[in-house]
Amino acid sequence: MGDDDGSLRYMVRGYSRDLPIRRPTSPILDEDQVSDSLRNVPFLVSEIPEKGMGLVAARLIATGAPFFTERPLFTQPSACTNSTILGELALHTRDEQREFFSLSNKYKSGRKVLPGLGIFRTNAVPCPIMKANCAEERLGLFFAAARLNHSCTPNVSRVWDSEEQVLKFYALRHIGPGEELCISYLDVLETRDERRAELWSHFGFECACSVCTLQGTALEESDYRRAAIRRLYNEMCTCTNEPEIGIQKASGWLNSVVELPEYSMIIRFNWPCSS
Repeated sequence: MGDDDGSLRYMVRGYSRDLPIRRPTSPILDEDQVSDSLRNVPFLVSEIPEKGMGLVAARLIATGAPFFTERPLFTQPSACTNSTILGELALHTRDEQREFFSLSNKYKSGRKVLPGLGIFRTNAVPCPIMKANCAEERLGLFFAAARLNHSCTPNVSRVWDSEEQVLKFYALRHIGPGEELCISYLDVLETRDERRAELWSHFGFECACSVCTLQGTALEESDYRRAAIRRLYNEMCTCTNEPEIGIQKASGWLNSVVELPEYSMIIRFNWPCSS
């Protein structure tokens, strides 16, 4: 969906603007590469080496309030078919249709799933609709969310707000201009080998993030710390009715586990029992 000036008409329901497509030799853009006119735009669509298209921060993104909200292009029941997806796409513009078919399709090589359904299954996000004290299961297609690549130390979390019917994006730590925005596609508290096996099975790629490329003692320590965080997570979930005990357990684990910035990010990404 690129234009002659190298921009992308990035369309989200209720949000539409031109975002330049950057094609850097590395995922990091210098701050002076981001023009003054883009200071308030949270991200750019960028070509990420060995990953395809992704999102990079166009400005400093701080933790706290959501830095971006997105409405689905359309939603479908979990039992959707290729026909229902194509029928929905027919109601949208040609630019939106082109953008949809440019998204990743993890089923492409097997040819066992038709393209429309394959793209939707690959990129859809759960977005249940609350009706009379029960949730109607729905899946939504979000253009921005679909461009988020995976990392085992994600810097972004996305949360569906069922009341406002929007997907909200939160920074798990301060993100500098030019940094790639990443979520996790799986349970980041598994070991490196478990994560790689699951990513290969479900998405067809082997993770080469900074944590998955660790070797020797560094890798063993990473796996150990993640296992410790999982224990913290599980123990905290059993203490929801006994907050004082929960605080004691959390304090002990945090003193022994959170020695590096990446682990505080993992805890924030996985923090339990709030919903």
